[in-house]
Parts: sequence; structure tokens; C-alpha cells
Amino acid sequence: MSCWNYRVLAFMQKNDTIFFELHTVYYEEPDGKPDGYGSPVVGLTGTTKKSLRWELNAMKKALEKPILWGDEGKFPKEYKKLKKKKA
Repeated sequence: MSCWNYRVLAFMQKNDTIFFELHTVYYEEPDGKPDGYGSPVVGLTGTTKKSLRWELNAMKKALEKPILWGDEGKFPKEYKKLKKKKA
């Protein structure tokens, strides 16, 4: 059985600009390491107001967790703010 949660992922554009997206991240069991992620979250859906509240709270929890790199070859390493290169 796999598990998932929402996480913020960092991506680097070609001009070295970092942008962030909210994604569903899937985890291996039993070790709990991230092993994949889905498309960016673009909407909030549910069958009841209670289920919408649950989804929204789950998404808000992602902002409390460390950000992960989403770029190929970097996922699931933790994103740490990059130091700007000196000219």
C-alpha cells in the first residue's frame, strides 16, 4: 500500500529562476521515502464542504514541510535556498 501527501516542489527554469508548485507526492512503504509525484494541483475539489476543508488543510500542511526539488535528477532531495553567484 502506498501513501501520499501534498508537498511544495521547487523547479529551476533555464534562466536559473526558481519557481514553486504544489504537487501530490507518493511515498514508498515501508521506508516512507518519496518515490514520485503527480501533476501540479490546479483546483480544489470534493463531494462535500467537509471534504473540501480536509483537502485545503492537507494542502496548507505542505507549506510547513521542507520543500523538495521537482527537477529530474534532483527529486526527492530537499531544496535549500541557492546562493547567488558573484559576478
